[in-house]
Amino acid sequence: MKAYDMARYICAKKGKMNQLQLQKLIYYIDAWNLAILKSPIIDEDFQAWLHGPVVNELWQKLKSEGVESLYSPIFVGNIKQKKETIKEIKALASKERLQVTDDTLKTYGNETGYYLECLTREEFPWKAAWLGLDESIKFYDALLHWRTEASPGRDGSSTRAISKDLMKTFYEKQLDRI
Repeated sequence: MKAYDMARYICAKKGKMNQLQLQKLIYYIDAWNLAILKSPIIDEDFQAWLHGPVVNELWQKLKSEGVESLYSPIFVGNIKQKKETIKEIKALASKERLQVTDDTLKTYGNETGYYLECLTREEFPWKAAWLGLDESIKFYDALLHWRTEASPGRDGSSTRAISKDLMKTFYEKQLDRI
C-alpha cells in the first residue's frame, strides 16, 4: 500500500492531525506489521530525517496539496468522504493488516507528533540510518557512536533509508518484551 493511501485511512479514522504525527503513525504501523506479520504494509521506504522517520514521497505529495510544514493540519473531508475512504482502503489490505493498523492507532494515535518524534528518534532503526551505521552493528556500539560522532544531515536533509529488515528485527524484539 502507498503511504498516501495509509495517510488517508488514518485521517479518516482519527480526524485532523499534522504531518509530523501522521508520518510517525505510518512508521509505527509499518513497523508493527513487519514485526507481527513479517512483511511491510507500506510500499515506500522511510528516510531518517531530523524530526524522525519520513516517507519522502508522502511529504512531497502533501506539499503539492498545500501542506507546507510538519505542523500544518491534514484531514479528510466530511463524514461521507471519511466512510468512503475507509471502505476504499479496507479493500487494499487484508483483515490481519488492518487489525495491526487499528491496534497501532489505538496505541499511538492520541500521542502528539512531538512525542512520537522523540520516541522514534530514541529507537535504533532511526539512529542507525541517521548515523549511517551498518545494520549489523551492536546496539551498544550504536549508542556510543550516537553520543560521540557528529551526524551528517543535522539540518534535516538526510535521505538515508531506514532498513525495513532492521525495523522488523527491532520491533520483533520489542514484542518479546510485551
